[in-house]
Amino acid sequence: MYGIYGRWDHGTAIPAGTVERINAAFRPDDDSVCAWVDGQDDRILVVSVDVEAADLQAAITAGLSALSEAAQLGPLDGRAAQVVAMTEEAQLTWSA
Repeated sequence: MYGIYGRWDHGTAIPAGTVERINAAFRPDDDSVCAWVDGQDDRILVVSVDVEAADLQAAITAGLSALSEAAQLGPLDGRAAQVVAMTEEAQLTWSA
């Protein structure tokens, strides 16, 4: 199991109600999921989720997919800006 911390750049301020819609619809039975708007930049959706993967690189791939899935529920334009995959022992960061 890998923890994922992802950042999606919408390009403009994320509209009111978007995060609530994402939190309600994105993997509703998964207690590891949390989405919010970055406190420093209202164009950035932040998503935290756990994924199953064979290794850190596979976790990055799964994290990119999960981040895109969450953004589509917004729906949000833009692109993935960063994904961090981590365990207690290791971490790998992907950035656009």
